[in-house]
Amino acid sequence: MRHINKIDDSLLIQDGAIEGSTLGDFLIWAYSDLCDDVIKGIFAEWMVAKLLGISTTRRYEWSNSDLFSTRGTKIEVKASSYWQSWKAINPDGTAKDLDKYPIQPDSKIRFAGLMAKDTIEHHKETRGRLKSDLYIFCFQNERDYDIWNAMNLSQWEFYLTPAKDLTTKSVSLQWLKAHNYGPLIPSQLAQQFNNYENSKYIDNLREQK
Repeated sequence: MRHINKIDDSLLIQDGAIEGSTLGDFLIWAYSDLCDDVIKGIFAEWMVAKLLGISTTRRYEWSNSDLFSTRGTKIEVKASSYWQSWKAINPDGTAKDLDKYPIQPDSKIRFAGLMAKDTIEHHKETRGRLKSDLYIFCFQNERDYDIWNAMNLSQWEFYLTPAKDLTTKSVSLQWLKAHNYGPLIPSQLAQQFNNYENSKYIDNLREQK
């Protein structure tokens, strides 16, 4: 694997410029709020990779799919929750009045951005498309903001959906539940994923006969 940026905290203190700081300080400053929409999605990608036992050393923002299994399955991970940081915290860090942001019904919670152009050859495409084989929708279901914690796996539920079953640019949580794609707990997600890959493998064998 090619390393673009060598991790060396000692480089930060050249000429005493950023004394006593580390890359870890930057990561905490930039990425510790897992309730932020963007960071929540990145955390979900990492979480799903761990739950499925997919070995990956880093994230590639420009990849057409978020994860790739050893069998070649292309996986897209989407995340949402009842809470987002902008509902609870002002830009200056002070707390907002949570009563102004009631919990939305499942029909209002949507996973968007399912279709997109090729990230590298996008100029060759006129419209977006589903670029992965399998879509895993991750929903953080804690309703109480005071105990909301993305690192608490018991607060997550998962919905595993083959691309062939998706026809729109976004889907609602209500739709996923109504079509029995979940909810799955973490241990069930890995089992369902294995079942999907095994059935896909069998289908490929049948097509080759």
